[in-house]
Amino acid sequence: MGMEKTYEGTIQFGWATDSYDAAGTPAGDPVPQSIEHLDLEPFVARFRGELEQMPPQFSAKKVQGVRAYELARKGETAALTPKKVTVYEFDILGVEGSTARVRVRSSAGTYVRSLAHDLGAAAGVPAHLKELRRTAIGNFRVEKAISFDRMSEAPVEELLAPPHFQSLSDVELPLEKVRIDWSQQGKMMRGQAVILTPAARVGQGDLLALGNPHDQLVAIGEVVNVLREGGPVEVRPKVVLAG
Repeated sequence: MGMEKTYEGTIQFGWATDSYDAAGTPAGDPVPQSIEHLDLEPFVARFRGELEQMPPQFSAKKVQGVRAYELARKGETAALTPKKVTVYEFDILGVEGSTARVRVRSSAGTYVRSLAHDLGAAAGVPAHLKELRRTAIGNFRVEKAISFDRMSEAPVEELLAPPHFQSLSDVELPLEKVRIDWSQQGKMMRGQAVILTPAARVGQGDLLALGNPHDQLVAIGEVVNVLREGGPVEVRPKVVLAG
């Protein structure tokens, strides 16, 4: 979930909604407004790079333990705060009448519907996100996927073949990687804790990707005790992958 995401979608101009997407209630008359005469690039450029993005009121963000969308459904306004996100790419793929097709590559936690809403506000034409499709997460890309219909019919050899199949050791996890020895692997497989010294500074509760001397991913471990600041830590297996 912490990996960057890539999306393709459609932004509808002419009216905004309270949820910033097509499922929300229109804010005003839902009348399409052509944007073919507008040069959107100067406005889109404002939303590239590092941003302080305000989450939508209809979001899963918690405010004092309550989801923002639960308050929004009651007609209440949640006291949300901006979150720092990074938009690596935000491109207009095409414009037709009152809609624009876009591609966005961003850090985890970015709301594309907020980008759509804010782009409309910047351009002076209310807008909302009409359609959205995630096409990649980290190094997992939809063009490398196998269809559900094919998956139900294909032989095992095809299912376990690249590019749609990746071994766990090849998956790029957003976790600090630590090499463990064979005896530590044995302890992990028995659910026992081990003492490790990660190269990077870690804290209690952090997760580590643990690989054996053959570079095989063995387990995801959780730091349960920091024995010395910047030094050894006690790690317990959270998910054991070797068997």
